[in-house]
Amino acid sequence: MLAAIPVLIEALPVIIEAIINFLVESIPQIIKMGVELLEGIVNGIMSAVPVLIEALPLIIESIVDFLTNSLPKLSRWAYR
Repeated sequence: MLAAIPVLIEALPVIIEAIINFLVESIPQIIKMGVELLEGIVNGIMSAVPVLIEALPLIIESIVDFLTNSLPKLSRWAYR
């Protein structure tokens, strides 16, 4: 196994060049996939907006309830 190290070291420039060439050649596809991913995220957020708007009163009510119930406990804890 140790005898293979010099062969691997000698092949390292070829391996690195192949990896770099692959990455450079793949840049257009990587960019395209990135754009598609971003479009999917934006579309998902846009489709969720109506649901979030519909749920907004419940979300606000839950936050207010939490604060209303928690503030007395927090104030007792803070003034110990």
